[in-house]
Amino acid sequence: MSNKAAVRVNSLNLPALAAQERHGKRSDAIGAARRVREAEPLVWGTQDLCRAFEQHTRGWRVHKACRKPVLHVLLQFPTALEITPENEQHMFKLGREFVAQVYGQDAAFAGRLDRDEKGRHVVDYFVSPSKLKITKGRGADAGTETSTRWLTTGHHGKLLCRKHEAEIRRRHGGEFRDTPRAVGMALQSEWAGFLRERGFEIDAKREKTTRQPDRLSPEGYAEDRRRALVETAGRIEAEHTERLDALDAATRELERIEEQAQAAVGLLARMIASAHQIYEQFKRDYQAKERRWKMMRSDAVLSDEIWRIKAAEDARQRHAAQKPHHALPEHPAQPERPQRKRHTR
Repeated sequence: MSNKAAVRVNSLNLPALAAQERHGKRSDAIGAARRVREAEPLVWGTQDLCRAFEQHTRGWRVHKACRKPVLHVLLQFPTALEITPENEQHMFKLGREFVAQVYGQDAAFAGRLDRDEKGRHVVDYFVSPSKLKITKGRGADAGTETSTRWLTTGHHGKLLCRKHEAEIRRRHGGEFRDTPRAVGMALQSEWAGFLRERGFEIDAKREKTTRQPDRLSPEGYAEDRRRALVETAGRIEAEHTERLDALDAATRELERIEEQAQAAVGLLARMIASAHQIYEQFKRDYQAKERRWKMMRSDAVLSDEIWRIKAAEDARQRHAAQKPHHALPEHPAQPERPQRKRHTR
């Protein structure tokens, strides 16, 4: 959806006009291919374009150099405009008003808005403009005037170029031109201004910098879109494959790390079991040494007690041996205490 508007004008000879008639009636291959829904077109005038052109230009003079006497005017409305029956009628009416404003009230002889195609914002009008040429009489007919209507497809475009002369000069380095390219510039500006005056929001015109045509047929546009989608799908598939490869590599790396982690866990478990065994062995050795130390301490206490008893017995015996002499008891000589070997824990 956009707020862009565009106008395009194609010059048609009579065979091309007949082809447009077949296209409008959907009796050609392109028309049948573009049909995506069952909906009759809006028609102004008739779909018998060749007969309408003949009736429209009957009695007109045509210059012998005019080989394409019909202008096919295609008016693109903003696609942001919602498609409703009322808006379709409104677009159709505005298209006819624009053609009359540019080419004259009686210039168009048929119009159509196709409603069975994918795009529904384009209005087609078929135009053969004219101008009235006044010829003054000569000789005996002096003072009289004769009017003749001539078919012209270029006159109104040149007038439009004069209306938009400032833009044309700006885009041509100050030079005024009324060539077909200049007419196209003037038409684009006129169409955008026409819609803005009637309340449409129109994006600023993007000016072309080259002379190359920037318009594609619906079929060409569809082919470009198809190619773009194929390229996009290929790029997405390549990116998807690349990501899958990266995921596989990451998975393999993760599996390698997991194996290393499991090996480290196994090693740690064995180290913990070994440390536990060492601790239990140390605990048993310590308990055995503690029992031996307690036994040696008990032996030392028992030896001291035996020594004390023996010393007391020796003292008693000496005292008893000295008692008949009625002498004062002397302190018995203390037996030499045996040196006890110290044991350390």
